[in-house]
Amino acid sequence: MSCTNRKDAVGILDRMRQNLINEINKSVSSILNSDVDLLTDLKQHCLELENENRQLNDEISHLQEINRGQEIEIYGLSMFFFIDGVNSLGHQLNSMNGQKKTSLDHKKSAIMSAIQQKLEILPSEKISEILRKRPQPDTSFSEISNVTSTELHKPQIKRTCIVAPSNSQDLFLEASQSDSEKTMTNHLSERNVFQMNSLSPPSKREITEPVKKFVNHEDLVDYETSIIISLLSESTNNDETSRKKYRHLQKHRRLIQKKLKMPTVNALLSETERPNKETQKLEDNKNRERAITLTGKSSWAPSVGQVERSKEGRRKMIGITCNECYEFYKDEDLTEEEIQKKVQQCSKHRVHHKAPPSTPDGFWDLDLSAIEPPAMSNYNPDGNRFRRRRPLEFPKQPAKSNQNI
Repeated sequence: MSCTNRKDAVGILDRMRQNLINEINKSVSSILNSDVDLLTDLKQHCLELENENRQLNDEISHLQEINRGQEIEIYGLSMFFFIDGVNSLGHQLNSMNGQKKTSLDHKKSAIMSAIQQKLEILPSEKISEILRKRPQPDTSFSEISNVTSTELHKPQIKRTCIVAPSNSQDLFLEASQSDSEKTMTNHLSERNVFQMNSLSPPSKREITEPVKKFVNHEDLVDYETSIIISLLSESTNNDETSRKKYRHLQKHRRLIQKKLKMPTVNALLSETERPNKETQKLEDNKNRERAITLTGKSSWAPSVGQVERSKEGRRKMIGITCNECYEFYKDEDLTEEEIQKKVQQCSKHRVHHKAPPSTPDGFWDLDLSAIEPPAMSNYNPDGNRFRRRRPLEFPKQPAKSNQNI
């Protein structure tokens, strides 16, 4: 009984587990399906929002274009009204000027008519008498001739002729009127002021104070003193700097600074005695003809003949390598023909004709064993003898005296 109960319990548990698994799978599948539906809904909603955004952008751009067009229309209308106003003002001004001109013409015509009326009233004889009248002097020529020389007033000092207006005062003071003590003053007199406004044309601009001072010569004294002070200060500074620089200069540099003006041939000759250009050209040509010119081989000469580019042609040419390659193949116990084949195969330098050696074979293999040594002349078997130095001879000391003994 116990075994059957156990089996039944195990079967029940398996069923329950299977049911749980099925339920879980159903719930998971439902959740997944709901998620998929949500994703699709979200995608559709995003697409709808994008379409709405595009429509709104199109509407905004359209409105901006309309706004720009309206602004252009407003600007054009304002300019049109402005130009129309200017034209109307111009017409008004022209009409006013025309009215003024007509009024002036009426006035002129009225004046001329009044003059003509007066002239018509007066007879022609009276008009001729009025025109012939001239202002005559009170005294006649005979009365002027009776004036004596003493009555004429002559000036004490002859004055210079100065062109100036009638209202202007004298430009220079007389010597008698000036003070003998003061020969120079810092201030200019009022009589020396020259009226420039009366001679110069009227200016359209306002004259400033410095210009007035310059015209009236009021600031000349201060200006001259300031210039003198500035020039003196500049000269002192330049002297100090030049002295400092001159101290640092060496002796040879001081000599270089002294410009020695040597007389040249062209400077000594006058303009008429200078040689012509044609003679100079002839002399230059003669000197060129006398010059020694070396004619030999050209500086550029091809060291190699025509270069062979094809591989087949280069294989037929003679191969050249260094002596080390030749010695390498020689150490491998190869014959001369095999060595030449190897060299021909591995060599990179190819020539049409092999260069001959500068010296024949065996020229430098010299055997000097059979040659006798040359006979030596003035042979001394004892060798070179050196002369002994003579001993130095010192002065002999005086003998000691025996007087003290």
